[in-house]
Amino acid sequence: MAVLILGSEGVLGSYLAKYLKSNNFEVISLNRLNYSEKIEELNKNYLSKIETIINCVALTDVDECEKNVKKSFQSNSLFIKKFFEEINIKSYHLINFSSDQVYSGNGPHKEKNPLPINVYGITKLLGEEYASNFPSTILRINYLAKSPKIIKKSFSDWLFYSLKNSKSITLFEDIFFNPLYVDDLCRFIKIVILNPIHGIYNLGSKDYISKADFGIRFAKELGLSTKYVKIGKSLDSKLKAKRPFDMRMDVSLFEQTFSQNLPCLFDAIKKLTNDYL
Repeated sequence: MAVLILGSEGVLGSYLAKYLKSNNFEVISLNRLNYSEKIEELNKNYLSKIETIINCVALTDVDECEKNVKKSFQSNSLFIKKFFEEINIKSYHLINFSSDQVYSGNGPHKEKNPLPINVYGITKLLGEEYASNFPSTILRINYLAKSPKIIKKSFSDWLFYSLKNSKSITLFEDIFFNPLYVDDLCRFIKIVILNPIHGIYNLGSKDYISKADFGIRFAKELGLSTKYVKIGKSLDSKLKAKRPFDMRMDVSLFEQTFSQNLPCLFDAIKKLTNDYL
């Protein structure tokens, strides 16, 4: 089965390409560096070959999105619409990634109740609308990963190097989430590829944790000191963009639809920890 990954140079795109190749998928990569050349090649050589298109293109820096609305709109919303205007592939299944930041208010959130409060969430939700014009499965996700990219640090990278270098940091006790470990996320994406059921689904761990408790537990698993960690509230921070306090997602629809049992968050933390040891 041939799979086209859009945004293959990003963190998730890199993990996903490696995982699918190891599971005997033919992976065709498209990124910013080879976009024009690859579009021409796709139209010439891959029209009947590609069955699944996975869109990993995104501007995920929440503050950067707030500062540069146009760039956020182009990456998170308009890209997928323009892409399908430039290709001639007619028979495909689109997997489009969205975010738990399309929600606000008290969770756990169900798929029918998005209410974004920042530019990132708004542009991701608009991207869902564009993706919904095609045969698509839209996955609202949050995931934990050690970044394979030196210049692009993940949340856990920032946390690890801050702890290791005894840097003073503040972790928020009032922000809750339920991310998946990246390899588990890739495994469930493979299931969606093999079972192309259309719709919008939350995809995360079945339980949740605060960012502060996550950081403390992560440090404990790594054997690192939390002496320089301050527990605070996001309202007291100087972040440019508003953040939803409660990003917990109700993942029951995904479990029921795809007949899967999603993992617990503490298992995800243990797996993530092993990547840093």
